[in-house]
Amino acid sequence: MLQNRLRFVLVSLLLCAGTAPNAMALSLPASDAGLTVSIDAGKGVYRVSASSPAWTFSGSVGSPMTDLKVVAGSDNLGAYREVSFGWTSSSEMLGAIREYTDKPLVRFSVTTTQPMDHLASEFPAFTTLPQNLHTLSYKEQAMSPPAFDLENNGTPWFLFDDNGNTVVLSAGSDFLISKMQGDGKTLIGSGLNDRLTGLPANFTHTSWLAVGNGIEATIHTWGSALTELSGKPYPSNDVDLVTKYLGYWTDNGAYYYYNYDPALGYAGTILAVADHYRQADIPIKYMQLDSWWYQKTQISPEGKDDGPKNAKLPSGTWNAYGGTLDYSASPDLFPKGLPAFQKALGLPLVVHGRWIDPTSPYHKDYRISGLAPVDPRWWNDRADYLKDSGVATTSRIGSM
Repeated sequence: MLQNRLRFVLVSLLLCAGTAPNAMALSLPASDAGLTVSIDAGKGVYRVSASSPAWTFSGSVGSPMTDLKVVAGSDNLGAYREVSFGWTSSSEMLGAIREYTDKPLVRFSVTTTQPMDHLASEFPAFTTLPQNLHTLSYKEQAMSPPAFDLENNGTPWFLFDDNGNTVVLSAGSDFLISKMQGDGKTLIGSGLNDRLTGLPANFTHTSWLAVGNGIEATIHTWGSALTELSGKPYPSNDVDLVTKYLGYWTDNGAYYYYNYDPALGYAGTILAVADHYRQADIPIKYMQLDSWWYQKTQISPEGKDDGPKNAKLPSGTWNAYGGTLDYSASPDLFPKGLPAFQKALGLPLVVHGRWIDPTSPYHKDYRISGLAPVDPRWWNDRADYLKDSGVATTSRIGSM
């Protein structure tokens, strides 16, 4: 009891003074959710302890910490206490650990003080962690299939025991260039892709740790934190045409995925499908056109010529599985254009989108970064085309 009171007095003094230049160790008061953040500045060690489940996560920045500061504040998630510090790895770095008062959440941030090629190490990088946990992450493939393993990529990591006690570790910013590291036994860490170079001074990357009882509850806490902190509003379940109504899809696995009745043609086949549903009093409210509807190459992302997608049907830029040449309807399938087809269909469209092929004429007229357009003029032009064609939304900008 006396030790806890002394700890509380120390932290209270730090909160009042704002600095702790001579402090070698400190612990923030335990949050209402049972998490405690502690620092051993002399050893460069940081630690997060949970009361339920009784788990501890600790790591080190690799050198003594300096200029410890403790502040109290609040953000969109509520009240918090945060300890910040500096350390030297390949250069001077700044770090901060934020413990929320009433949520089982801890936010980590690392900031560069000068330009550098890349972050020298992950922060956080926990080398002490619970053992014998089940793991889940997502593969860096099309559709991001789940893996009961820890993929060292940018997807969040979920670790849980047989009782459903769960920890989530993920990036909190810079999601496209983030990367998780570790094996779930000797290390779990969150940082940036090690191929990333040219970080500017005062660049800050954040990560999240959530610990709790129940897989669903803990993941919900973590996911809600990401959206609430950014101020992102929650849409209703029926805000979108696709989620509100029944529609007909021609995507991978559907009968009319790169397939049609040769007697009717592709457009005629889809029109006949819509008529059939009307006659059967099945109230579909939109029609999805998958990647077959626009013009592509036969070259896969790996540079392999895959030939036509369906060798039984006529070849053409529509019957291919490569990158986008022209993101407009194939004239072989829609000789009158997509707007005329949509008008005849009488339903809004949901359409597929794919990456830009290196041989696409778009490279001459627009700024393309790798496989993606970064030129607002391209997006405005294609958005106008889709709007004029009765398109409600795109189903996916991806590689399928």
